[in-house]
Order: sequence, then structure tokens, then C-alpha cells
Amino acid sequence: MEMMIRVKRLVPSPVRAAVRRSRLLLLDVRDLRDKVAGKYNPLIPPRRLRQIICGDFERGGNQDLELFKTLVGLRPEESVLEIGCGPGRMAVALARFLDGKGSYEGMDIDETFIRWCQEHITPRFPSFHFTHAHVFNKTYNPGGRVAACDYTFPYADNSFDFVFLMSVFTHMLPEDMKHYLLEIARVLRASGRCLITFFLLNPGSLSMVQVGRAAFKFVNCFDGYRTATDVAEDAVAYDETFIRQLYQNCGLKLVEPIHYGSWCGSHHSLIFQDFVVATRF
Repeated sequence: MEMMIRVKRLVPSPVRAAVRRSRLLLLDVRDLRDKVAGKYNPLIPPRRLRQIICGDFERGGNQDLELFKTLVGLRPEESVLEIGCGPGRMAVALARFLDGKGSYEGMDIDETFIRWCQEHITPRFPSFHFTHAHVFNKTYNPGGRVAACDYTFPYADNSFDFVFLMSVFTHMLPEDMKHYLLEIARVLRASGRCLITFFLLNPGSLSMVQVGRAAFKFVNCFDGYRTATDVAEDAVAYDETFIRQLYQNCGLKLVEPIHYGSWCGSHHSLIFQDFVVATRF
């Protein structure tokens, strides 16, 4: 995966753009073929929007929903916030789980994702809302207007029972991540929980990185974190001790144990990234 990122950056921009256009055209043709064959599902976004998602759109969302029910005890009547909602994979899964008392808010820095969700999910599930965050990210939103460390979530204090972020902090640097954690603690209710995924560096995962068994080498070392490429936001791993202290400083208490993923080469986990569950003080 890390090698693919590096190779892509060596290819001239015009060539990358031409390849991307050809790939998107092929995806559109496959979508059209599905419609003609009667396989169209209005709650599944077109393939060009699903490129960021590994695996099956529906099956993956349902599998993560089961993890939410198991790891945080998610209930149908609760209010949920997803930071980095993408094209609605988890929103679609939650729409079939949350009842009339439950609600969902999704936020993402990609306006295309948000527009699709607003047009296809909200009309069918009125308690599901989506917000575009104009946040800058060198890799995913270079045109963003606001730095992540200055962005205030557009939600009131104590608004949510459950907040989750999947593969978001793996693309954010410490100052931005700390601000997001403070915002998460602010919008969580007193009994609220959050679930966030990481690449965590501890003696076990570091040994896997060093022998080349991990998905990324994380060769660039900084205070409390490492990056996989010179473009830091491509993939960021954090020292577990750093994350534990940061949670404490932000008013969040970790729920033990941490659920470690397979990214570092472990064959004993059914999840890829490390799942960290916490509650508000």
C-alpha cells in the first residue's frame, strides 16, 4: 500500500489525470450496465464515489455496525455523529438500525460525498443529516477554507450518545487531532461514547513495522508519531502512549482493552485499523 502511494507520486500529473478519467469512465459504464440489468439500488452510491471503500459497500457497513453494537453497546434510540462519513456506507447501515427516536449526523470534507448523501439518503430517512466541513487537508481537500485545528463542529454541546471516526485520524497530524478530540468531548453527552480508529505504535506493532510485515513502513519519525510518506497526511501512525495521554488531557477515558487490527501484520484480528473506544469524563 505504501509502495503504491509512492509510485503514484512518481507518475507525471497529466498521465495520472488521463488514467483517472479512463478509470472513472469504466466505472460509469459498469453502473449503467447494472441499471440496465435491474440491479440498481438507490442507497448505494455510484462506483466512482465508492473507490475509497475497501470491500463490499453494504456488507462492510453491516459488519462495522455489529462491531458498534458489541464494542460500545449502540442502541436504536441513540443519537449518532460520524466524522468523515464519506459516501454514506455507515449511514446506510445505521438507517436500518436506528429507530424513530434515533438520529444521525454525518460530516465530511468532501462536498461530492455530502451532496450525494443529502440527495439520496436524507429524503428516505429524514432524521439523517449531512454537513460539508470546509476543512483543509493536503491529500483529501487541498481547497479547504479552514485549518482542522480551527474548525468548530457545527453541533451543540452534549448532543450525541455516540461519535465515531473511521480512518480519519490516520490522516491527521497531532495539533489537528487534538482539536478534534476536544470537539468530540464537547459534543458528547455525559454518558456518551466514541470509537476512533488508529495505527497505534507499541512494542508489538513497531517490531512488525521494522521487519517489513506491516502495511506501511512509517519511516519518517517525529515526536509521538510517524508518517509513511513525505506527504504526512497519506498515512499517520501514533505512539500508543501519546494517544493515551492525549485522551486523558482531552477529557476522554479509554475503555480497555484496545482492539488491535491487522495493519501491522497480525493474522489474529478481523479488523484492519486499531479500534479505540472511550467515554467522556
